Amino acid sequence: MNDIWEDEDFVKEMDRRIKEMESGTVKTYTWEEVKEMTRKSLAEVHLHKSAK
Repeated sequence: MNDIWEDEDFVKEMDRRIKEMESGTVKTYTWEEVKEMTRKSLAEVHLHKSAK
């Protein structure tokens, strides 16, 4: 299948996720929040590797 939007299962899953976001059922994050969480996570990994 070349067009993902023709895949019925994919479209259903996207619809489900959009409904969750719009209803507030799931927590969403801004790009800035994601970058900050990633920075902190990588810093922790680096610290643990350095401590060995």
